[in-house]
Amino acid sequence: LEYADLGDPDGVPVVFFHGTPATGGQGAVVAAAARSHRVRLIAPSRPGYGASTMSPPGLARTADDVLALVDQLGVDRFALLGGSGGGPFALAVAAAAAPRVLATTVLASPGRYAEVKPEVIGDDDRRALDLAAAGRFEDAVSLMNGVADADLDNMLAIASANSSGVRPRM
Repeated sequence: LEYADLGDPDGVPVVFFHGTPATGGQGAVVAAAARSHRVRLIAPSRPGYGASTMSPPGLARTADDVLALVDQLGVDRFALLGGSGGGPFALAVAAAAAPRVLATTVLASPGRYAEVKPEVIGDDDRRALDLAAAGRFEDAVSLMNGVADADLDNMLAIASANSSGVRPRM
């Protein structure tokens, strides 16, 4: 498992999960900031990235690898930070080692938001998801284009009303 150990060696340990595609070397971008904020940034390269060897696929397997790494480094408690494609891996470690995790932050990451907060998904969104699941991608995209156009029209109406002091009806 390739990893970079950056920032302040005596700082709060934060395990950083790089985006896709990238490697743990992505942590070098924020190494100076980590050092100045007293953060020890441990940035592993996920399996198959950089010099990390492939391992059986899965979030749980990567969580096991990362927990072995922090154990090897003598780190008992740590925070997690996952950006983009690294977000699900940060969440997997948080689930696997909750008592050891100080905090978890996921930025601009893919995920199944509808399962976490289903009330935000509208009827058209559900229909589009069903169409996509059935392999009818063009129909799903066409439906969502209509939704996006309506949303844009609504935003323009709000902006126009706000500039004239009139509140639009919703």
